[in-house]
Amino acid sequence: NGAMSEEFRHKPALGGPLLYGTLRRWESRSYSRSDRLIAISRGVEHYIKDLAPEVGGRITVLGNGIDPREFHPAVDGAAVRRERGWGTAPVGIFVSAFRPWHGAHKLVEAMPFVLRRRPDFKLALVGDGPERPRVAAMVERMALQDAIDLPGAIAPAQVPFWVAAATVGLYYPDYHSRYGFLFDPIKIHEYMACGKPTGTIRQRFLGDALAEADAGI
Repeated sequence: NGAMSEEFRHKPALGGPLLYGTLRRWESRSYSRSDRLIAISRGVEHYIKDLAPEVGGRITVLGNGIDPREFHPAVDGAAVRRERGWGTAPVGIFVSAFRPWHGAHKLVEAMPFVLRRRPDFKLALVGDGPERPRVAAMVERMALQDAIDLPGAIAPAQVPFWVAAATVGLYYPDYHSRYGFLFDPIKIHEYMACGKPTGTIRQRFLGDALAEADAGI
């Protein structure tokens, strides 16, 4: 589901840089001894092959998915629009845990540029986590309270209705790795399953799902 040595490399408080080489050697031996490796994404597959080239034929890429009985284009988001007072405004949605690499702050930084073209645009940043106070402070400092909705965490069963209420799904991660993007964001699959055009950044392996579905930019 990820790359342990790459994750530790970004955690100096845990001695990440010191453990980096040791973790890579441990991972390489573990991969070499495995009968089958299931990778969450092409990025993770690329990472594994770099550490243990001999296992290439033993890797299966099995990405994330969603339940199409819950996420589909017929889900009605009208109640969410009424509750949040969005009216008929175009709404971009981001549904995620607020972690640094998920990049909610990047979407806030982009809002002044969007509002110049579409003054009625709304951005819904849905979820909670350690980065939320920072994001909320940014919204206040940039005087974007009228344009950005920060509802906090919602029940998982409500996510389809929030996505359905939006106009476009957004994901602009603040993540950098020499192996490209190492995850398979469930949020992207949720957006597309509800029939929403989806926008993300140009990063190696991140756009695979969008390209396969021809559903985003």
